[in-house]
Amino acid sequence: PTLPHKGGEGTARFPTEPIGSKVCAFRLDEPSPPLWGRVGERGEAEGLNAGQGKMGKLKVGILISGRGSNMAALVEAAEAPDFPARIACVLANRADAKGLEYAAARGIATALVDHKAFDGKPAFEAAMTAALERNGVEFVCLAGFMRLLSPVFIDRWKDRLINIHPSLLPRHRGLHTHAR
Repeated sequence: PTLPHKGGEGTARFPTEPIGSKVCAFRLDEPSPPLWGRVGERGEAEGLNAGQGKMGKLKVGILISGRGSNMAALVEAAEAPDFPARIACVLANRADAKGLEYAAARGIATALVDHKAFDGKPAFEAAMTAALERNGVEFVCLAGFMRLLSPVFIDRWKDRLINIHPSLLPRHRGLHTHAR
């Protein structure tokens, strides 16, 4: 079975159409299962969205560290009725992250999980995971999240985690990586 989408029928893994003024495009080096589920032979949802009716929306948690321009593009895209996901929450690791204000103004749950307030990375990541789980998150998007994550966190969200920030840490750090 395949998932219908704007480009016809096929297995949809990620949005590849323009989102606001940005374009999301992803290259997959190896096959992975569809992230939003499939439609079964009788039209019922299977996979991550099972039990949410026909093609329920995937609940996405977005992690940010700053102004949230990539997060804002995702929020705007998710406002379209036919977008296959909804933004369940936005988490930031910095109190001055302006993206939290943007998300809160749009009625999206927000949380500050300040990495400096924890005794090490395991406690910080456990707090982030707890906040994501409290909001029913099924998929995590790193949108300008400027912290290295441990294998434990990555394994917890295996096949349900994507980094849309253009840097590849630790080799290409910081902002304006394309310009460099």
